[in-house]
Amino acid sequence: MSTGKRKLGTGLFVLFLLAMAFLIVISVSSLYFGYNGYIREEEGYLIYLITGVFGLMLAAYGANQMRSHIVVIQPIEFNVVTLTECEKCGFRNIRKFESGDYVLKTHGDCPKCDGQMVISSIYHEEGQTPGLF
Repeated sequence: MSTGKRKLGTGLFVLFLLAMAFLIVISVSSLYFGYNGYIREEEGYLIYLITGVFGLMLAAYGANQMRSHIVVIQPIEFNVVTLTECEKCGFRNIRKFESGDYVLKTHGDCPKCDGQMVISSIYHEEGQTPGLF
């Protein structure tokens, strides 16, 4: 069964992390230049400070959005059963599916008449519809 991991999703995740790291580096360096400009009483330091704060806020918002949109897909489990019937008397038995079962396979003797039990169908039981969430 698949685990729900896709290479495209992983690639986009890595690309997003690289973009966030780049944004944080630019923001921190902008804050550094703004602080140095403020200490030296240079003009234009306020633009650097605003850019740095805005960049860090944007990175925090993006990280929060990424965290809230992560969906873990679990494999859907079906309750698969095997129906066996006696060829002579028509006795029916329902049991859990086992690996190697197939339709028209003989499966032991009938408990009523000692005839051959044959797998007549394999299906999943109806009930609660399995979903992703």
